[in-house]
Amino acid sequence: RDFAGEKSFSKLRAALAGLYQKQGRYREGAQAFREACILYPASPEASFRYAQECLLPFRKYDIALELMDYTDKIDPNNRRTESLRGYVNRIRTLTATLERLEARRRDTKNPLNDGEVFDLAQCYYEVGRVGEAGHLVRRLVDRLEDAQSLRNAAQLLAEAHMEADAEKALSRYLRSRATDAGAWADLAKLQRRAGKHQAAQQSFVQAYRIDKNGIFGRLQKDQELYEIAKPLFQPR
Repeated sequence: RDFAGEKSFSKLRAALAGLYQKQGRYREGAQAFREACILYPASPEASFRYAQECLLPFRKYDIALELMDYTDKIDPNNRRTESLRGYVNRIRTLTATLERLEARRRDTKNPLNDGEVFDLAQCYYEVGRVGEAGHLVRRLVDRLEDAQSLRNAAQLLAEAHMEADAEKALSRYLRSRATDAGAWADLAKLQRRAGKHQAAQQSFVQAYRIDKNGIFGRLQKDQELYEIAKPLFQPR
């Protein structure tokens, strides 16, 4: 009946719930999370884990939002529910968009246009299906004209470890955005991964000329970029 006991047993029950989830015992896990919430309603830990590990994977978005409402009622000073609400709404919108575009993709009479294919690839990327996203985007690189789309495509392809396609997209982007120092630095890293060390150094020099302070600051945080630049700063 005491505060410390309620909190402790709630944490223990939530820990067991997490183990049930990892073992695939989802019904028992959900029940244990609910019991953890009942044991100590004022703690957001159990309610947040219940939402993230049980409700969202099974698309029970309304129940997750109701749970956040309940958490706010118990503890009006809690500020963490706002971020989770935003996440739930974003995932709900993303899932609906993904389902709509996938249905369109299967419709041979009404195929997706390039913009919709790119939107589908970005949805795949958002939900962690990075490889599928990369394979969709690599088919578009030669047809994309918008500079920002090319920049986004390069980033997505690099994340999918399709460095050659990412380099192509970024090179096309830089034809119209030649003063983007960050893009030159990213291109240098892609070229280094492809074994084009001289080209990588040239791209780095271009970035450094455009934004000396910004690129120098980036060197202190980016080990890969530092390895490209190091030979250039050594005395000859």
